[in-house]
Amino acid sequence: SVFKVALVDDNPSIHSIIRKLLNDSFAVNKFELKSYYSAEDLLEDYSNSHFSFLLLDIEMPETNGIELSEKLQFLNHKIPIIFLTSYEHYMKDAFGLNVHSYILKDNMIEELPSVIRKLLVTLEVIENRIQVSFNTDMGNIKLYEEDIVCVYFEDRRPTIYTKKIKVRVYGEALYSVYEKLSSDMFLQPNSGVIVNLKYIKTIQEMIIYLNFFPFPITISRSKIRVIKSKYTEFLARGDSL
Repeated sequence: SVFKVALVDDNPSIHSIIRKLLNDSFAVNKFELKSYYSAEDLLEDYSNSHFSFLLLDIEMPETNGIELSEKLQFLNHKIPIIFLTSYEHYMKDAFGLNVHSYILKDNMIEELPSVIRKLLVTLEVIENRIQVSFNTDMGNIKLYEEDIVCVYFEDRRPTIYTKKIKVRVYGEALYSVYEKLSSDMFLQPNSGVIVNLKYIKTIQEMIIYLNFFPFPITISRSKIRVIKSKYTEFLARGDSL
């Protein structure tokens, strides 16, 4: 993946240092770095750009980095921010913002590559998450597969259970919901339910117990062997909770 990064700093030499640092520390073309020399420059361009993360100088004239990050939260509250500062005491001022890390400029060459590497692991996980669309009683919604605990056929409709909500699916049978979901993550232990392997607490005899779902789920006799085999493979992959 190519990660699009915005650097906001009023000092041109910092832009040169960071550009060289990224080129020297990571694969060629890993980053598309856009340079801005004031908060106002970034804000003018922000709605037309999608950035993976931001590098913000705290000490800037007019709008400083902390004030900028507060404005950006209204536009995209989830974007990770790495703050750059020359003064340690500024770090406490950004507490509570969407801050991935603070780096003192004196330590930037040593610390920035490892901070970015840790952030990229998180971003790549997010990027690889699979979303599925459903027409539901809450409207047309998209859910991440990993958030779906199970899909239960009740009141003549498939009902999706997540850790926090349950939604009824309209216009689809249980089998068509099953076809939408990844076969390496979901299985159907009987004709009335689909379960996410990630949320299986235990399998005892012919019963599945799930985390975040209160009822035991019976495994059809014809499916017991394949269910246990798939669950064993899943545990071997290390994807469980």
